This record gives sequence, C-alpha cells and structure tokens, in this order.
Amino acid sequence: MPPCQAHFPQHHDRRQFLLKAGGGIGGLALAGLLQQETRAASDPLAPRHSHFAPRAKRVIWLFMHGGPSHMDLFDPKPDLAKHAGQPLPGSFGEVMTRRKVAKNSLLGPVKPFRPRGQSGLEISDFLPHIASHADDLCVLRGCHGDSVNHPQSVYRAVNYEGTLDVIAACRQLGIPKLVMASSPSTRFQWGVDIDGPREDELPPLPLPEYMQAYAATKAEGELALRDQFGDALLTVAVAPHQVYGPRDSLFLPAVLDAAARGRLRRFGADTCNR
Repeated sequence: MPPCQAHFPQHHDRRQFLLKAGGGIGGLALAGLLQQETRAASDPLAPRHSHFAPRAKRVIWLFMHGGPSHMDLFDPKPDLAKHAGQPLPGSFGEVMTRRKVAKNSLLGPVKPFRPRGQSGLEISDFLPHIASHADDLCVLRGCHGDSVNHPQSVYRAVNYEGTLDVIAACRQLGIPKLVMASSPSTRFQWGVDIDGPREDELPPLPLPEYMQAYAATKAEGELALRDQFGDALLTVAVAPHQVYGPRDSLFLPAVLDAAARGRLRRFGADTCNR
C-alpha cells in the first residue's frame, strides 16, 4: 500500500459528498437526469432511486465564492460598524493578510441592519424583499474562517483535495509522471525572516505555521504528492513565482536550461530525484 493511502478515502456517503463538493448539488441534479436515461443493468455505477421518495420540488444552491459579503447581507458586526474608518485595534490581535491589508482602515457595513419579522432576525437593507420573508428563513451564523482572501475550505478543495484527485487519476490511467505547480509561500513561516538562504537551505515541509491559508493548503498538496513518489509514479513539485500558460517563453525554458547545465536546485536527497 502506498505510504499515504490514508489521503484517499475509500468511500463517501452523501453527507460527506455535499460537505466536500462546492458544486455538490449539481451532482445530485446530474444523477436525476441520468436516471431518465437507459443504463445497463449490470453497471454498478448506474444511478439508482433513493431510499425515500423525494418531497422537495426545487432547490436553489448558492455557492457564492467571491459573492457579496455576508457582513453586508445577513451577518451584522457591531464592532465593525463601531470602528469603521479606523485601523484594526490592536486588542483584536494579529491577523494574517496579504499585501499589508491589515494596515488599511476598516470598512463598515454599507447599509444598516434591522430586525425583521416576528423572529427579529437582523437583515441588511440591501435585501428588502428577502427581509419580508425573515420568519421563513433559517440563517446559520456559526461558521468561521481564518483567511481574509478566500475561504480556507475553497483553498483546500483546490490545492489539497484537487491534488489528490489528480494523483488518483494518474494512477488509474497509468500516467507515469506528474509535475505540481506549488508556491514559494510554502517555505515562509509566520514571523520568521528567511532572507538570504538558498532554496536547499530553506526549512522542510511541513512548517509549524504558515503565513496564510493558501500556503498551508499548497503545502498539504505538495506533501501528498511527495508521499506518492515511487517507481509507478514519478512526482515533483515546482514553486515558480508565476505560472505561465501555453507558448510560455520564460519559466519552462529557464527550468530546462538549468537542468541541462546541472544547475537546477532541488529539494530532498539525491536518491529522491530521478
């Protein structure tokens, strides 16, 4: 068994599927459509009827990555309104941001919140029509994220779980080599200055703490890739400052030239580079 076989779950029930898949509802809709088509009875993957007859007629699924801020819709933040236009008070502690965003002034709610309906659910004036149905809504305010750029779950779904999917596909299809585009940020530890060392002198993964969630999830994917290295699948992670597309005339030619001249710097022992 490969050393990181635990990375690859052998079974997903429906709840796990919906939890892990940002577009999970789309998969359920597809299953319903496929049921309308004729499939071979011997196909173990053919769609089947559920255990219980469905009662819902319609589902509206909003996966708003990059959508309107919850703080301007359903999630009032009294302290944010109180300190709007000021820098983040030191009493809130240090926050992980990129490009020195933490030094910017706080932006308060664009429109006020008001209690709605008999329940008193606070909803922004941005949503006057939805607010009129407040007593028919269930609003969950128990979620938490520690990344200000994008939800960490989305980072992890792409950088880590996406890497696992690619690895699994390579093994299933017999692809012998896999190159992962990682990030230099995986080698930067929060609060530690690493100016000066060569690449081979940087701290090995995993680090005790990363500067942001993006780097942490990239490191997870890189470790999963490294664990799958073997004769059947040769893996390597590169960490360019930029990832270029087709007809790239900068990154890839420079890597090939450095490798040909024996000047390509590599992480890990020589026995792990083939």
